[in-house]
Amino acid sequence: MGTRSIGICYLSFFKNKEQFVRFSLTFVWVNLLGFVVYYAFPAAPPWYVQEHGFGFVAKTAGNTAGLVRFDHYFGITLFHGIYSKGSNVFAAMPSLHSSYPVIVVYYGLKNHLGKINIFFFTVMLGIWFSAVYTSHHYTLDVLAGLTCALLGIISFNLLMRYTKLKQLVTKMVAAIGK
Repeated sequence: MGTRSIGICYLSFFKNKEQFVRFSLTFVWVNLLGFVVYYAFPAAPPWYVQEHGFGFVAKTAGNTAGLVRFDHYFGITLFHGIYSKGSNVFAAMPSLHSSYPVIVVYYGLKNHLGKINIFFFTVMLGIWFSAVYTSHHYTLDVLAGLTCALLGIISFNLLMRYTKLKQLVTKMVAAIGK
């Protein structure tokens, strides 16, 4: 979960515990939807295709791709340390990194957080751009991530309306309110 996601969680937690629970469950739901897609239909990221072509190479380690420029510029191994531990190289579609800020923007707008939403929206666009620019995702992966987030948000709201999920949320809010 990114820093902005954690930030909105804490803000929601202190301001409105029900929105905190809804945000958290929406986040989990979008992740589950994304996992189903990329385990059912594995897709290689651009850096993989650039290095290995379209053939399958088992046990391929993660790659910093374009983020290596950041590491080199600052003389650190931040992204190398993160991406070398990646567990699923073929999880590029949908880009869940592109989904997360959509959830943040949605809940920021829903909770009328004011000008901070401009920041959230700008970060979202920046993540989408950098995902493609650094060769971690194709534009289609980003669009699939956006779609996954929108489907997750819509279906979560429908589940809240038409199932007993609302009762569970009420119980969770009561439990953390103590």
